[in-house]
Amino acid sequence: MSRPNKLMTRGLTLGKFAPLHIGHQFLIDFALQHVDELVIVIYACDELPVCPLETRIDWINQLYPNVKVIAAKDGPKEVGYSQAITNKHDAYLKHLLQDYTFDCFFSSEPYGEHVSLALNCRDTNAFTTWHFALHYHQKALPELERLAKQCWQRYDLVVLCEDDIPYDNTWERSGDANRQVFQQFNRDYLAEHNIPHISVTGSLSKRAAQVTQSMLSHQ
Repeated sequence: MSRPNKLMTRGLTLGKFAPLHIGHQFLIDFALQHVDELVIVIYACDELPVCPLETRIDWINQLYPNVKVIAAKDGPKEVGYSQAITNKHDAYLKHLLQDYTFDCFFSSEPYGEHVSLALNCRDTNAFTTWHFALHYHQKALPELERLAKQCWQRYDLVVLCEDDIPYDNTWERSGDANRQVFQQFNRDYLAEHNIPHISVTGSLSKRAAQVTQSMLSHQ
């Protein structure tokens, strides 16, 4: 049964998943907690012939039968972050996914930003990934910690969505108790690091109005 005032959202993540490991599953599980529909693009991996694309697609389908898997059989092979390489990857994805629109792009890699821009969606920031790494693994890679500290420079406005809205306790989520713990962590971090932000409360429409008003005042 659909919920009132609930906007359907679609997310995207991608990779080779060669082989699929717990880090990949963490990212997919996290994405599923935040969108109604998830699309996973899986690239070919010629350098690992013992792990063919069809096998990797089957792994994802077995573990996550409700996600949409799209094979990138002829995706670009070049790696790196030069303008030419990023343009090539972005153009490929725009063509491959031309029939889709996305609200969120989930990635812990540097390409998150340029892919998000190319597909007109938003990527999860490094702070979120760092926070979940600490919670579930009690540690985070130094590079992830560095990116988490720097990510605030990307935003003109930071919005903290308060937890006064009903919790949707679906099977893939970790429970309302964890939500409260995560929320307090966010509040404490923002205060400790003196990060300017606004808090929004109430219904979805009230929250949207609060954000709109704040954005107008920042112009």
